[in-house]
Amino acid sequence: LVAALVEENKNFHRLEQANYVLTRLCKGLMSSSMCARHGFSLALCTILRTYPALSLETVWSQASKIITKAKGTGSGRQDRREYMLGRIMFMQIVCRAHRLSEFPKTRLSGVCLELA
Repeated sequence: LVAALVEENKNFHRLEQANYVLTRLCKGLMSSSMCARHGFSLALCTILRTYPALSLETVWSQASKIITKAKGTGSGRQDRREYMLGRIMFMQIVCRAHRLSEFPKTRLSGVCLELA
């Protein structure tokens, strides 16, 4: 099934649904359910590996908007926890997709400082 979908949608980065998919997967990274969080991270990692033409800058921009919104929605401990786990999961996905070298060095150092 996955192979058929990949073949059918080789130009994923040009599809209208790409923004929706990225938004949904990034929101899923902040799920309070650990199982769901892992599923969303696996899906996003698979997309980054399968579609190397999909700009990491585009994905980061989308993820950053979603995760930043979540940071501002509440000041509770749980909200802060989900925000930080989402950021950590995103960086883990970038590493597992072997795309860390595409991350701008200035942005990478800022994210690392924030996570530390």
